[in-house]
Amino acid sequence: MLEEVERLGLKLNIQKTKYLKATESFDYLGYNFNNGQIRLGKSFINYTQKRWRAQFNFSDSQNKHHKLSRLRQALKKQGNNLNNDFRQIAEQKKLVTDTAQIKNLSESFFRILTRYIFRVYSPKNRRLLKNNLQELKLTSIYKHFLRSNYDS
Repeated sequence: MLEEVERLGLKLNIQKTKYLKATESFDYLGYNFNNGQIRLGKSFINYTQKRWRAQFNFSDSQNKHHKLSRLRQALKKQGNNLNNDFRQIAEQKKLVTDTAQIKNLSESFFRILTRYIFRVYSPKNRRLLKNNLQELKLTSIYKHFLRSNYDS
């Protein structure tokens, strides 16, 4: 392999080069490669969830209506709103083959949002949030991901 790389006029940095079995897991450029699957890297997931928690801090003392109003504002911001963020994540992470992981990331946002609006997460509160969100037309990361990968 080294000869092929040199033939192309490239150099390998030996300190950054690691030979692995195809079944071994490794992270590269924000992705995790494991046993033929391409997944989101743990650092990307942690950073994204941390950003959502900061944006929707469930310990805010405002009432539910004020919190929903704040959510509406986050959806209507020009250029940098939640729908655009979700669409951008879906577009940037098109290589991911583990759709269940995208679905879990999407659901983690709604868990954070449910805690923000209702202070505690429960299946009942999640259903109530879903009803509140229908009027706001918030499309999940998972739906954006499916559209970007499977719609022609």
